[in-house]
Amino acid sequence: MKRNSKIEFMRAFFCLMVILFHAGRKLNIQPIHIMSLEVTFLGYGYIGVEFFFLVSGFLLGKSVYKMRQQSLQSPDLGEETWSFWKRKFMSVFPHNVIAIVLVFGICAFEKNWHGVTLLKNLANAIPQLFFAQKLGFNFKSVNGITWYISAMLISMLILYPLCRKYYSMFVHVIGPLIGFYILGFIYFSTGSVSGVNSWLACDFKCVERAFAEISLGIVCFEIARQLSEKKKTKVQRGIATGIEVFGYLFVTMFALFTLPKKYEIFCICLLAISIVLTFSEYSYGLSLFDHAWVYQLGKLSLPLYLNQMFAIHAAKNLGGGRIASGFNLLYLCWL
Repeated sequence: MKRNSKIEFMRAFFCLMVILFHAGRKLNIQPIHIMSLEVTFLGYGYIGVEFFFLVSGFLLGKSVYKMRQQSLQSPDLGEETWSFWKRKFMSVFPHNVIAIVLVFGICAFEKNWHGVTLLKNLANAIPQLFFAQKLGFNFKSVNGITWYISAMLISMLILYPLCRKYYSMFVHVIGPLIGFYILGFIYFSTGSVSGVNSWLACDFKCVERAFAEISLGIVCFEIARQLSEKKKTKVQRGIATGIEVFGYLFVTMFALFTLPKKYEIFCICLLAISIVLTFSEYSYGLSLFDHAWVYQLGKLSLPLYLNQMFAIHAAKNLGGGRIASGFNLLYLCWL
């Protein structure tokens, strides 16, 4: 599959945002006040996960559309869904095995695990190894950041056959309704999409978050597909480029400034619009990112995400005194 260079760059960008958010919480970095605004060190960097859920939905929609074009007869939905899900699982599982082995080995060495303690922690790591923690097997383990992939895989297993069987109904009615209804329920109940282990109604909040945003991502694919087929003028492409850049920039600013979390919904909507414009190639700038190092950054985003516990651990051990003061100074200079 030909990859979109701008999306690959944004994958690396938002992956770094999430890693810095997690690591930054372990550093003793005080907020900086500029006029009446409080600026944090990516205090809301968790918002980067929304980009990955939306892109995952987009790619699911693309896969469904491709299968519909290729298959002239009614599909075996069970077999096709399992084949799609297995490919997704195997694309991330080898990276997760390496990450779990590395993190577990270092923790066992540092904390001197042996005997029963070693076996207990090894057993606790098994659900996370297979991304099963958001099925309810949420044992405390060494690499908890795989919750995102667990929530994504669970949601895809439900959404793929629904979208495959009722594609037109899904992209026009079901997807937008599911997406905004569930997000509205999350905001009404908790005031924010953030939160991993909290339970909401009948499921983990993060699984509902994934289900809603992947549904919207599927809708984004159909909009982008139709948009890519339309003729566009230079003026239209210029306006689209401005909207696209504004969307990504707004989300970045939200991650830095402590605005009320209820405005996360604006970030999700703007991200969806920007992703549509980027994938449809309606905007300018694709050639600016068409370099080998950009594609490599995109490929590295998953291993970096899965191994971010090393950055978090380093920040926890080094996050005091002069290091934190140095970060404050550099951050202020950058602003």
